[in-house]
Amino acid sequence: MRRTRKDTAAKQAIASEMTQELGVDNTALAKTIEEIMSKYFEEADEKLEARSNRLVKRLDNMHATLSRHTEDIKALRSDTTQLQERASGTEMQLQSLSEKIVEMEDRSRRDNLLVFNLKEGVEGSNMVSYLTENVPRWFPAFGLFGEPGAPRAEIMRAHRLGPAPSRTTPNPRPRPVIIKLLRYTDRDLLLKEAPTIKLSRDHDSYTFSEPGEAEKFVAAYKAENG
Repeated sequence: MRRTRKDTAAKQAIASEMTQELGVDNTALAKTIEEIMSKYFEEADEKLEARSNRLVKRLDNMHATLSRHTEDIKALRSDTTQLQERASGTEMQLQSLSEKIVEMEDRSRRDNLLVFNLKEGVEGSNMVSYLTENVPRWFPAFGLFGEPGAPRAEIMRAHRLGPAPSRTTPNPRPRPVIIKLLRYTDRDLLLKEAPTIKLSRDHDSYTFSEPGEAEKFVAAYKAENG
């Protein structure tokens, strides 16, 4: 901070007053005092200017820091917005994939058919061959299987559920057989034709007039047998 004309004029006025008070004979003393005061004011001005410069520099640093923090906050907000958008997109993708998985599982299950009380071991070593050969006999009136030259329901896989019963277990309950058909329409036709066939085991008979009844029976069996 530089001295102004106002400061210089003030110093000269003070020196003039001191000269008048001290008299003409004390001009030398007044000049000496003026020099001392001038030096004092100069030092005070330098110190004040230095302090002012430090304060300005500190304020500039604070302003720069605040500006950086402001930019950082803006960047964080932008990143947060992008992350939220990505999270929303990922959530939608997961939801879509979950729905597709459920749909695939439903499609896979609707081609399945459970058969109960089929005597253990009658299938030999190949359940698919056994079923392919015997289903037309079990459903002789079922044109899809019984008529000469008619298309046959394709069995993709078939196997029993659960471990084989121990040989030491008397009269073990036959394990259910799960059949994977190529088309769910074949399963529905089999279930529709099932009431024409009466199956029995240990004086228990099972017939189904609707696919829903068969599904309830399967659910009850699973609940009973874990």
